[in-house]
Amino acid sequence: SRWIDGDWKFMLTDFGFCAANRLWGLRDRKDILRLYAIDSDRFANGLRVWRFNPPEEDFVLEVEEKSEDNWGAAVGIWGPAEDDNYVVGWIGEKGAADAGRVYHNDGRAWKRDASMGAIPAPTAIHGSSRNDVWVTLTDGRLLHYSAATTLGRKMSAPPAVSIP
Repeated sequence: SRWIDGDWKFMLTDFGFCAANRLWGLRDRKDILRLYAIDSDRFANGLRVWRFNPPEEDFVLEVEEKSEDNWGAAVGIWGPAEDDNYVVGWIGEKGAADAGRVYHNDGRAWKRDASMGAIPAPTAIHGSSRNDVWVTLTDGRLLHYSAATTLGRKMSAPPAVSIP
């Protein structure tokens, strides 16, 4: 089944998703659909990124990272353009200081980005442009990527209210 002429149709369930939980997509400059889905492998024991293949009306596995101890999940996907998108998740013990994962797609391939060092498990990702990307972390911090000029202002004290 597929979506034709404005009608909702169900995609077939036999393409391998077990726990698909997020989608991200857009049409590129050539009007080709760039659609990605993330899931957490069979029993939340890893993270996977799938790319939709429009001619075949099916998804192709692009990234898979499994945990030796069978813990892990993909939890967020976002991007401002077809050549700049991200997936966040975790592998191993969720509370570990190094469980977090950030993957980046430059339009050609997905690669793990560890340039920020070890991070705890992310919970979400979003941004406003390729130069302004935000990731929420399970330890209450925010991870911010900015290629823009850094402002010289610093927060003098932590916020009075924290959101669990």
